[in-house]
Amino acid sequence: MDKSQIQNTDKHSVMMKVSLLSISIILTSGTAIAATIPSWLKAFPDVARSNVELLQTLPSISVVFATLFSSWLAKWIGVKRTVILGLLIAGFAGTAPAWTTNYSVFFGSRLLLGVGFGLVNSYAVSLIGMFFNGQEKANMMGFRGSCEKLGSSITTFVASELLIAFNWHASFWVYGLAFIMTILFALNVPEPDEDMKNVQVDHEKKKQKVNGKVIFWTMFCVLYLIPIIASYTRITELVTTNGYITIGKVAIILSLAQFGGVLTGVIFGELLKLLKYTFLPITLAFTGVSQLMIAMSSNAIVIGAGVILTSTISGIVVTYVFNIGAEITPKNSLNLTTSLMIVGCNIGSFITPLILGWIGMFHPSSDLAFTFYFFGWLLVVAGILMFFVVKPLSVKSEK
Repeated sequence: MDKSQIQNTDKHSVMMKVSLLSISIILTSGTAIAATIPSWLKAFPDVARSNVELLQTLPSISVVFATLFSSWLAKWIGVKRTVILGLLIAGFAGTAPAWTTNYSVFFGSRLLLGVGFGLVNSYAVSLIGMFFNGQEKANMMGFRGSCEKLGSSITTFVASELLIAFNWHASFWVYGLAFIMTILFALNVPEPDEDMKNVQVDHEKKKQKVNGKVIFWTMFCVLYLIPIIASYTRITELVTTNGYITIGKVAIILSLAQFGGVLTGVIFGELLKLLKYTFLPITLAFTGVSQLMIAMSSNAIVIGAGVILTSTISGIVVTYVFNIGAEITPKNSLNLTTSLMIVGCNIGSFITPLILGWIGMFHPSSDLAFTFYFFGWLLVVAGILMFFVVKPLSVKSEK
Protein backbone atom coordinates (compact mmCIF):
# COMPACT_ATOMS: atom_id res chain seq x y z
CA MET A 1 0.00 0.00 0.00
CA ASP A 2 1.27 3.45 -0.94
CA LYS A 3 2.37 5.56 2.01
CA SER A 4 0.41 8.54 0.80
CA GLN A 5 -2.72 6.37 0.92
CA ILE A 6 -1.92 5.16 4.39
CA GLN A 7 -1.37 8.65 5.76
CA ASN A 8 -4.33 10.69 4.66
CA THR A 9 -3.55 13.78 6.68
CA ASP A 10 -6.76 15.56 5.65
CA LYS A 11 -8.73 13.53 8.21
CA HIS A 12 -6.72 14.86 11.16
CA SER A 13 -8.41 17.72 12.98
CA VAL A 14 -6.73 20.70 14.58
CA MET A 15 -7.56 19.28 18.02
CA MET A 16 -5.93 15.98 17.09
CA LYS A 17 -2.74 17.81 16.08
CA VAL A 18 -2.78 20.02 19.18
CA SER A 19 -3.35 17.02 21.46
CA LEU A 20 -0.53 15.06 19.83
CA LEU A 21 1.87 17.99 20.07
CA SER A 22 0.87 18.76 23.67
CA ILE A 23 2.48 15.59 25.03
CA SER A 24 5.90 17.03 24.10
CA ILE A 25 5.37 20.00 26.44
CA ILE A 26 5.88 17.89 29.56
CA LEU A 27 8.81 15.76 28.30
CA THR A 28 11.50 18.38 28.99
CA SER A 29 10.21 19.39 32.43
CA GLY A 30 12.55 17.14 34.42
CA THR A 31 14.65 20.12 35.55
CA ALA A 32 11.68 22.52 35.88
CA ILE A 33 12.02 22.32 39.66
CA ALA A 34 15.72 23.34 39.69
CA ALA A 35 14.97 26.47 41.76
CA THR A 36 13.76 24.29 44.64
CA ILE A 37 17.06 22.45 45.17
CA PRO A 38 18.27 24.72 48.03
CA SER A 39 15.01 23.89 49.83
CA TRP A 40 15.65 20.18 49.38
CA LEU A 41 19.06 20.55 50.99
CA LYS A 42 17.37 22.06 54.06
CA ALA A 43 14.61 19.44 54.06
CA PHE A 44 17.10 16.54 54.02
CA PRO A 45 19.97 17.73 56.28
CA ASP A 46 21.07 14.16 57.04
CA VAL A 47 21.36 13.12 53.38
CA ALA A 48 24.59 13.75 51.46
CA ARG A 49 24.44 16.81 49.19
CA SER A 50 25.19 14.74 46.06
CA ASN A 51 22.31 12.36 46.87
CA VAL A 52 19.91 15.28 47.31
CA GLU A 53 21.03 16.89 44.04
CA LEU A 54 20.66 13.48 42.37
CA LEU A 55 16.90 13.80 42.83
CA GLN A 56 16.85 16.38 40.04
CA THR A 57 18.55 14.16 37.45
CA LEU A 58 17.10 10.75 38.37
CA PRO A 59 14.41 10.88 35.65
CA SER A 60 17.10 11.14 32.96
CA ILE A 61 18.36 7.61 33.64
CA SER A 62 15.01 5.82 34.10
CA VAL A 63 13.71 7.45 30.91
CA VAL A 64 16.38 5.53 28.94
CA PHE A 65 15.23 2.11 30.13
CA ALA A 66 11.54 2.99 29.83
CA THR A 67 12.04 4.17 26.25
CA LEU A 68 13.58 0.79 25.36
CA PHE A 69 10.70 -1.00 27.13
CA SER A 70 7.97 1.14 25.50
CA SER A 71 7.99 -0.64 22.12
CA TRP A 72 7.45 -4.03 23.78
CA LEU A 73 4.63 -2.64 25.92
CA ALA A 74 3.01 -1.01 22.88
CA LYS A 75 2.86 -4.39 21.12
CA TRP A 76 1.01 -5.76 24.15
CA ILE A 77 -1.46 -2.95 24.99
CA GLY A 78 -1.25 -0.67 21.94
CA VAL A 79 0.52 2.62 21.24
CA LYS A 80 -2.28 4.87 22.49
CA ARG A 81 -2.63 3.06 25.82
CA THR A 82 1.16 3.10 26.25
CA VAL A 83 1.25 6.89 25.87
CA ILE A 84 -1.74 7.34 28.20
CA LEU A 85 -0.12 5.07 30.79
CA GLY A 86 3.12 7.06 30.53
CA LEU A 87 1.30 10.38 31.02
CA LEU A 88 -0.60 9.05 34.05
CA ILE A 89 2.60 7.70 35.63
CA ALA A 90 4.29 11.07 35.00
CA GLY A 91 1.34 12.91 36.54
CA PHE A 92 1.11 10.82 39.72
CA ALA A 93 4.85 10.37 40.21
CA GLY A 94 5.66 13.98 39.32
CA THR A 95 3.24 15.42 41.85
CA ALA A 96 4.11 12.94 44.65
CA PRO A 97 6.78 15.21 46.25
CA ALA A 98 4.05 17.85 46.70
CA TRP A 99 2.76 15.91 49.71
CA THR A 100 5.82 14.14 51.17
CA THR A 101 9.17 14.97 52.71
CA ASN A 102 10.29 11.36 52.85
CA TYR A 103 13.55 10.96 50.90
CA SER A 104 12.85 7.38 49.81
CA VAL A 105 9.40 8.27 48.47
CA PHE A 106 10.86 11.34 46.77
CA PHE A 107 13.61 9.18 45.21
CA GLY A 108 11.15 6.58 43.94
CA SER A 109 8.77 9.18 42.53
CA ARG A 110 11.53 10.84 40.52
CA LEU A 111 12.55 7.47 39.07
CA LEU A 112 8.93 6.77 38.14
CA LEU A 113 8.63 10.22 36.56
CA GLY A 114 11.40 9.18 34.17
CA VAL A 115 9.54 5.93 33.46
CA GLY A 116 6.45 7.94 32.53
CA PHE A 117 8.46 10.22 30.26
CA GLY A 118 10.19 7.22 28.68
CA LEU A 119 6.91 5.52 27.73
CA VAL A 120 5.82 8.71 25.96
CA ASN A 121 9.19 9.88 24.63
CA SER A 122 9.68 7.88 21.44
CA TYR A 123 5.99 7.97 20.47
CA ALA A 124 5.87 11.76 20.71
CA VAL A 125 8.07 11.59 17.60
CA SER A 126 7.07 8.34 15.89
CA LEU A 127 3.32 9.00 16.04
CA ILE A 128 3.92 12.05 13.86
CA GLY A 129 5.69 9.75 11.39
CA MET A 130 2.74 7.33 11.50
CA PHE A 131 -0.04 9.89 11.00
CA PHE A 132 1.61 12.43 8.69
CA ASN A 133 3.91 12.61 5.68
CA GLY A 134 5.54 15.13 3.37
CA GLN A 135 5.54 18.82 4.29
CA GLU A 136 2.88 18.38 6.96
CA LYS A 137 5.09 15.85 8.73
CA ALA A 138 8.03 18.29 8.57
CA ASN A 139 5.85 21.08 9.95
CA MET A 140 4.59 18.89 12.79
CA MET A 141 8.15 17.87 13.67
CA GLY A 142 9.13 21.53 13.82
CA PHE A 143 6.13 22.38 16.00
CA ARG A 144 6.98 19.44 18.27
CA GLY A 145 10.51 20.77 18.81
CA SER A 146 9.09 24.19 19.68
CA CYS A 147 6.63 22.58 22.11
CA GLU A 148 9.51 20.90 23.95
CA LYS A 149 11.44 24.16 24.30
CA LEU A 150 8.42 26.26 25.20
CA GLY A 151 7.23 23.54 27.59
CA SER A 152 10.58 23.58 29.38
CA SER A 153 10.40 27.37 29.72
CA ILE A 154 6.77 27.46 30.87
CA THR A 155 7.04 24.61 33.38
CA THR A 156 10.22 26.11 34.87
CA PHE A 157 8.50 29.47 35.31
CA VAL A 158 5.30 27.97 36.78
CA ALA A 159 7.25 25.74 39.19
CA SER A 160 9.33 28.71 40.35
CA GLU A 161 6.25 30.90 40.84
CA LEU A 162 4.60 28.15 42.91
CA LEU A 163 7.79 28.03 45.01
CA ILE A 164 7.57 31.79 45.66
CA ALA A 165 3.83 31.84 46.32
CA PHE A 166 3.68 28.74 48.52
CA ASN A 167 6.65 26.44 49.21
CA TRP A 168 8.94 23.96 47.49
CA HIS A 169 6.37 21.17 47.72
CA ALA A 170 3.89 23.24 45.68
CA SER A 171 6.35 23.48 42.77
CA PHE A 172 5.72 19.83 41.96
CA TRP A 173 2.08 20.52 41.11
CA VAL A 174 3.43 21.67 37.75
CA TYR A 175 3.52 18.00 36.77
CA GLY A 176 -0.26 18.00 37.07
CA LEU A 177 -0.16 19.24 33.46
CA ALA A 178 0.30 15.57 32.55
CA PHE A 179 -3.31 14.86 33.56
CA ILE A 180 -4.62 17.57 31.22
CA MET A 181 -2.54 16.14 28.39
CA THR A 182 -3.83 12.65 29.17
CA ILE A 183 -7.40 13.82 28.67
CA LEU A 184 -6.58 15.68 25.44
CA PHE A 185 -4.64 12.73 24.03
CA ALA A 186 -7.24 10.14 25.03
CA LEU A 187 -10.11 12.10 23.48
CA ASN A 188 -8.48 13.30 20.26
CA VAL A 189 -5.65 11.00 19.13
CA PRO A 190 -6.68 7.62 17.66
CA GLU A 191 -4.77 4.36 17.86
CA PRO A 192 -2.66 4.11 14.66
CA ASP A 193 -3.72 1.20 12.47
CA GLU A 194 -1.40 -1.65 11.53
CA ASP A 195 -0.51 -0.16 8.14
CA MET A 196 0.68 3.04 9.81
CA LYS A 197 2.78 1.08 12.30
CA ASN A 198 4.30 -1.04 9.52
CA VAL A 199 5.43 2.07 7.64
CA GLN A 200 7.37 3.08 10.75
CA VAL A 201 8.73 -0.42 11.39
CA ASP A 202 10.00 -0.82 7.82
CA HIS A 203 12.49 1.99 8.49
CA GLU A 204 13.74 0.28 11.67
CA LYS A 205 14.32 -3.27 10.31
CA LYS A 206 17.53 -2.58 8.43
CA LYS A 207 20.71 -3.71 10.16
CA GLN A 208 22.43 -0.84 11.98
CA LYS A 209 25.95 -0.42 13.34
CA VAL A 210 28.27 2.18 14.86
CA ASN A 211 31.83 3.32 14.24
CA GLY A 212 34.53 5.08 16.25
CA LYS A 213 33.25 8.54 15.38
CA VAL A 214 29.77 7.72 16.64
CA ILE A 215 31.25 6.47 19.92
CA PHE A 216 33.36 9.65 20.25
CA TRP A 217 30.41 11.99 19.77
CA THR A 218 28.25 9.91 22.12
CA MET A 219 30.93 10.29 24.80
CA PHE A 220 31.10 13.99 23.98
CA CYS A 221 27.37 14.24 24.76
CA VAL A 222 27.94 12.53 28.12
CA LEU A 223 30.77 14.88 29.12
CA TYR A 224 29.31 18.10 27.73
CA LEU A 225 25.98 17.73 29.55
CA ILE A 226 27.73 17.53 32.94
CA PRO A 227 28.70 21.24 33.22
CA ILE A 228 25.35 22.32 31.73
CA ILE A 229 23.26 20.40 34.26
CA ALA A 230 25.71 21.39 37.03
CA SER A 231 24.97 25.05 36.34
CA TYR A 232 21.20 24.47 36.70
CA THR A 233 21.81 22.46 39.87
CA ARG A 234 23.92 25.07 41.66
CA ILE A 235 22.80 28.46 40.27
CA THR A 236 19.84 29.09 42.61
CA GLU A 237 21.85 28.31 45.73
CA LEU A 238 24.79 30.43 44.54
CA VAL A 239 22.83 33.61 43.87
CA THR A 240 20.34 33.42 46.74
CA THR A 241 22.88 32.44 49.42
CA ASN A 242 25.17 35.31 48.44
CA GLY A 243 22.26 37.72 48.04
CA TYR A 244 23.01 38.49 44.38
CA ILE A 245 19.49 37.78 43.08
CA THR A 246 16.12 37.15 44.73
CA ILE A 247 14.32 33.86 44.20
CA GLY A 248 11.70 35.70 42.13
CA LYS A 249 14.30 36.96 39.67
CA VAL A 250 15.97 33.53 39.57
CA ALA A 251 12.63 32.11 38.45
CA ILE A 252 12.49 34.55 35.54
CA ILE A 253 16.14 33.92 34.59
CA LEU A 254 15.75 30.13 34.59
CA SER A 255 12.60 30.40 32.50
CA LEU A 256 14.30 32.72 30.00
CA ALA A 257 17.29 30.38 29.91
CA GLN A 258 15.04 27.52 28.83
CA PHE A 259 13.32 29.76 26.30
CA GLY A 260 16.76 30.60 24.92
CA GLY A 261 16.72 27.13 23.42
CA VAL A 262 14.10 28.36 20.95
CA LEU A 263 16.80 30.58 19.42
CA THR A 264 18.81 27.47 18.59
CA GLY A 265 16.80 26.63 15.50
CA VAL A 266 16.78 30.25 14.36
CA ILE A 267 20.52 30.90 14.43
CA PHE A 268 22.05 27.43 14.05
CA GLY A 269 22.06 27.24 10.25
CA GLU A 270 23.57 30.67 9.70
CA LEU A 271 26.22 30.21 12.39
CA LEU A 272 27.27 26.85 10.96
CA LYS A 273 27.51 28.32 7.47
CA LEU A 274 29.67 31.16 8.80
CA LEU A 275 31.98 29.26 11.17
CA LYS A 276 32.17 25.80 9.49
CA TYR A 277 34.67 23.60 11.37
CA THR A 278 35.43 26.34 13.90
CA PHE A 279 31.78 26.25 15.00
CA LEU A 280 32.21 23.69 17.78
CA PRO A 281 35.52 24.96 19.24
CA ILE A 282 34.16 28.52 19.43
CA THR A 283 30.77 27.59 20.92
CA LEU A 284 32.43 25.18 23.35
CA ALA A 285 34.78 27.91 24.56
CA PHE A 286 31.91 30.40 24.81
CA THR A 287 29.97 27.95 26.97
CA GLY A 288 32.95 28.15 29.33
CA VAL A 289 33.00 31.95 29.15
CA SER A 290 29.29 32.00 30.05
CA GLN A 291 30.00 29.91 33.15
CA LEU A 292 32.89 32.20 34.11
CA MET A 293 30.53 35.19 33.84
CA ILE A 294 28.42 33.56 36.55
CA ALA A 295 31.43 32.72 38.71
CA MET A 296 33.17 36.08 38.56
CA SER A 297 30.27 38.49 38.94
CA SER A 298 27.88 39.58 41.67
CA ASN A 299 25.83 41.67 39.24
CA ALA A 300 22.34 40.29 38.56
CA ILE A 301 22.39 41.29 34.88
CA VAL A 302 25.78 39.68 34.20
CA ILE A 303 24.85 36.50 36.07
CA GLY A 304 21.48 36.34 34.29
CA ALA A 305 23.19 36.80 30.93
CA GLY A 306 25.62 34.00 31.82
CA VAL A 307 22.80 31.59 32.67
CA ILE A 308 20.82 32.42 29.51
CA LEU A 309 23.92 32.19 27.30
CA THR A 310 24.87 28.83 28.84
CA SER A 311 21.45 27.44 27.96
CA THR A 312 21.32 28.94 24.47
CA ILE A 313 24.86 27.98 23.47
CA SER A 314 24.52 24.47 24.88
CA GLY A 315 21.39 24.01 22.75
CA ILE A 316 23.38 25.03 19.69
CA VAL A 317 26.24 22.67 20.56
CA VAL A 318 23.93 19.68 21.05
CA THR A 319 22.16 20.51 17.77
CA TYR A 320 25.56 20.59 16.05
CA VAL A 321 26.48 17.16 17.41
CA PHE A 322 23.19 15.64 16.23
CA ASN A 323 23.76 17.29 12.86
CA ILE A 324 27.20 15.66 12.68
CA GLY A 325 25.53 12.33 13.45
CA ALA A 326 23.87 12.38 10.05
CA GLU A 327 27.29 12.82 8.42
CA ILE A 328 29.43 10.31 10.30
CA THR A 329 26.93 7.49 10.82
CA PRO A 330 27.41 4.21 8.91
CA LYS A 331 24.89 3.39 6.16
CA ASN A 332 21.29 2.86 7.35
CA SER A 333 22.32 3.52 10.95
CA LEU A 334 21.10 7.06 11.65
CA ASN A 335 18.37 5.92 14.06
CA LEU A 336 20.89 3.98 16.14
CA THR A 337 23.38 6.86 16.10
CA THR A 338 20.72 9.35 17.21
CA SER A 339 19.50 6.99 19.94
CA LEU A 340 23.02 6.55 21.30
CA MET A 341 23.56 10.31 21.41
CA ILE A 342 20.27 10.79 23.26
CA VAL A 343 21.31 8.10 25.74
CA GLY A 344 24.66 9.91 26.11
CA CYS A 345 22.88 13.15 26.98
CA ASN A 346 20.72 11.35 29.56
CA ILE A 347 23.69 9.61 31.16
CA GLY A 348 25.55 12.93 31.36
CA SER A 349 22.57 14.52 33.10
CA PHE A 350 22.19 11.62 35.52
CA ILE A 351 25.80 11.45 36.68
CA THR A 352 26.21 15.23 37.15
CA PRO A 353 25.40 15.24 40.91
CA LEU A 354 27.79 12.32 41.39
CA ILE A 355 30.56 14.27 39.64
CA LEU A 356 29.76 17.34 41.75
CA GLY A 357 30.00 15.14 44.86
CA TRP A 358 33.38 13.84 43.71
CA ILE A 359 34.64 17.40 43.08
CA GLY A 360 33.37 18.33 46.56
CA MET A 361 35.77 15.78 48.06
CA PHE A 362 38.66 17.99 46.94
CA HIS A 363 37.09 21.41 47.43
CA PRO A 364 34.72 22.72 50.11
CA SER A 365 31.08 22.75 48.97
CA SER A 366 30.60 26.10 50.75
CA ASP A 367 32.49 27.76 47.86
CA LEU A 368 29.50 27.68 45.53
CA ALA A 369 31.22 29.62 42.74
CA PHE A 370 33.94 26.98 42.40
CA THR A 371 31.68 24.74 40.30
CA PHE A 372 31.35 27.49 37.69
CA TYR A 373 35.08 28.33 37.77
CA PHE A 374 36.01 24.66 37.41
CA PHE A 375 33.73 23.85 34.49
CA GLY A 376 34.17 27.29 32.91
CA TRP A 377 37.93 26.97 32.51
CA LEU A 378 37.60 23.28 31.57
CA LEU A 379 35.26 24.18 28.70
CA VAL A 380 37.51 27.01 27.49
CA VAL A 381 40.49 24.63 27.36
CA ALA A 382 38.35 21.93 25.69
CA GLY A 383 37.27 24.47 23.07
CA ILE A 384 40.90 25.29 22.26
CA LEU A 385 41.83 21.61 21.99
CA MET A 386 38.81 20.93 19.79
CA PHE A 387 40.26 23.18 17.07
CA PHE A 388 42.78 20.40 16.37
CA VAL A 389 40.47 17.37 16.32
CA VAL A 390 37.00 18.47 15.22
CA LYS A 391 37.60 18.31 11.44
CA PRO A 392 38.81 14.68 11.15
CA LEU A 393 36.09 13.56 13.57
CA SER A 394 33.38 15.27 11.51
CA VAL A 395 34.28 13.97 8.05
CA LYS A 396 31.54 12.05 6.28
CA SER A 397 31.47 8.32 6.84
CA GLU A 398 31.78 6.00 3.85
CA LYS A 399 28.22 4.93 3.08
